[in-house]
Amino acid sequence: MFKHVFKLSTRLVVGISCCTSAGAAIVATPRYAGPVGVGEGNSGSATAWCDSGEVASGGGHSLMTPVKGLQIQYNGPKCQDGRQGWSLIFRIDAVASPGQAVDAVVHVICLKQQ
Repeated sequence: MFKHVFKLSTRLVVGISCCTSAGAAIVATPRYAGPVGVGEGNSGSATAWCDSGEVASGGGHSLMTPVKGLQIQYNGPKCQDGRQGWSLIFRIDAVASPGQAVDAVVHVICLKQQ
């Protein structure tokens, strides 16, 4: 039994416990979606998808622009048509500078046994 810890930027993804056969390796690949630009009073969404044969182990989002009011409506795993990924749905209530768009990036850590 292995306990894998992966570090992506300043975010820590923990909790991958798995059994592997002798000589097998688990490869972690970060994947991204965005940036998605959303203006004040609007909603946005994005999903970062794993490739076929990969399993989503965790994910999250980054805001590339300062905001005053943000509603995270969903930030979690997504499965669709046999694919796995990480999805973000959000609404910008107020921005730091009038007329400014907020850029969001979604990321997922994808695992595959090699």
